[in-house]
Amino acid sequence: MRSLLIMLLLTAPFPALGQSPPAERARTSIYLEVLGNGGPYSFNIEREALPRAGLRLGFTAWTNDGQFIDTRLIMVPVMLNYRIGSGTSTLELGGGLLLGRQVEEEGGAQTTSGITNLTATIGYRRQPVRGGLVLRAGFTPFLSLNSSDVAYPDPGFTPSAGVSVGYAF
Repeated sequence: MRSLLIMLLLTAPFPALGQSPPAERARTSIYLEVLGNGGPYSFNIEREALPRAGLRLGFTAWTNDGQFIDTRLIMVPVMLNYRIGSGTSTLELGGGLLLGRQVEEEGGAQTTSGITNLTATIGYRRQPVRGGLVLRAGFTPFLSLNSSDVAYPDPGFTPSAGVSVGYAF
């Protein structure tokens, strides 16, 4: 009887004390960005491809109704972002393209132009490792690759800043 009791105690599954299961990283985040890489606003999804490096895809569309010219813009930021640091608060560095289409209507005539910009991010990102509320704020400049008549937001280099709020899971 004593041998059976010892054998049961030695082979019984005991949880490892002091150890918790490894944290499941939140690899996907969705967020609304205001005045950032996508323009006045953009809806974005970002998926972590490597540890701390994520591929971001966004979308925005808006219309400027002018007195003589109406302008419709559709923009898609495509970026690679990298977070430096560990834990919830990190430095975020990113770069990519802002691709878009601009349609201008003036007196019944319509002109369509493509938009291509280089864009970047240097900022702060708060994202819990396991997921939850995402907050971002940073410097988000543009470098227009278009001629001056269709450059967005302006020809050449344009400084900008943006903030984001969203959720990681």
